[in-house]
Amino acid sequence: DDETKSILSLGVPFTISSISSSLADSFTLMIISHYQGTDALTAYIVVSLLIDMTNTFTSGIMGSLETLCSHAIGNENPRLAGQYVQIASVTYFFITIPLLLAWRCNMGSAVHLMGLSDDVIRLCVEYTRIVVFQYLMNGLSGGWIAILDVTGHQGFTTYSEFVYTFVKLVFVWVLYAKYPWYNLFWVGVTHLFIGFVFDFIFLGVSYSKGWFDPFLDGFLRSNSFNNRPAIRNLLQTAIPLGVSSLMEYAEWQILTFFAAFMGPAEVTAWGILGSIWNVLEAAMQGLTDASAVRVAYLLGKGMPALAEGSAHKSLFLNLLLSIISTTLLLMYGSSISGWYTSDTTLRRMINEVIPMIGIANIFMATGLVSWELLGAQGRYDLATYVSLVSSWLVTIPLSMLFTFYYNYDLMGITVSIVVGYSTLGLLQAYFLFRSDWEQ
Repeated sequence: DDETKSILSLGVPFTISSISSSLADSFTLMIISHYQGTDALTAYIVVSLLIDMTNTFTSGIMGSLETLCSHAIGNENPRLAGQYVQIASVTYFFITIPLLLAWRCNMGSAVHLMGLSDDVIRLCVEYTRIVVFQYLMNGLSGGWIAILDVTGHQGFTTYSEFVYTFVKLVFVWVLYAKYPWYNLFWVGVTHLFIGFVFDFIFLGVSYSKGWFDPFLDGFLRSNSFNNRPAIRNLLQTAIPLGVSSLMEYAEWQILTFFAAFMGPAEVTAWGILGSIWNVLEAAMQGLTDASAVRVAYLLGKGMPALAEGSAHKSLFLNLLLSIISTTLLLMYGSSISGWYTSDTTLRRMINEVIPMIGIANIFMATGLVSWELLGAQGRYDLATYVSLVSSWLVTIPLSMLFTFYYNYDLMGITVSIVVGYSTLGLLQAYFLFRSDWEQ
């Protein structure tokens, strides 16, 4: 029907963009492992894990724009949407700067606590000095990407993201192959330079085509911080979204420390499994984001019955997609570890856990889409509370029990994730189906 087509018209570009980015990150891991070895691979993984712990919280500020701008545009108020972008951009900048500076100054001490070697610590410190600037730049451009995504220009953002990730990957690959001195620090320089060039082109083309014109009045010609209801709406959406993302990511960080308790090899293997997990999540994230945009738009237009129907269709489509991606993972899982590393110990650890990751992926689908749809209703606080319960009362305690009492390997941590996600999916779906859409 028409609504399914609308979801897919958004979801397909979103999914392509999300998967291309995750696959590019995975291929980057493979290239670093091949040309620089396990130490550089570990450093790349650890720096990303640690910086993302704070970045996931601040990214809630920019992530809230998809819901808020969809509501504003649904109410035919582009000026308000522009004001949301201004408030989010300024707030993100002033919160993110001190956090990234703290990581730049203290990365060595943080990595030392994980018990990794001096060579890995040195590589982490060098890479952090440059990669923090890339995090800041990517976050600031996210506001305008959200505007384009919710105004029917998702095809352009998808194409731009695909070209950007492809060019970035090819440059790193060629430079590693051609220059023996090329290392992890210069990977960060390459990513930063290409990101700056592409952001300049992306924003320039969008502006020249007039896509930003309806929103510039609110973004440039008003002091949005005088609009207290807009600030309140953004904070009420961004804070629960950021806290939930932080707690979810902190869960993964804590599980990484549990893996570090087992040994350095387990940290690297867990990082590679995280990369595989990100690809699976990316396969569903695009369709999930599209579902949230559609529901938020329909609610903004005052069509609760259509919004409810769209939510139910989104649940079915995401569940179907998760089954397909899990089937592919189970079919080719034994070959995937060899793409990342030639180390037989790491490959054995990864291969043992991959089937359980596939099972967790199916449970994750229900929880992920239900969480986004509750957020599209403006109920991020409820969705956040449920996420906290599943993480801190189920996954983390089980992982501690399996790791420190029973001395299980990575399989124990993975089983904890499966139980946690099954709990999350059940609770989130319950609250979604019990929603009073008329309110």
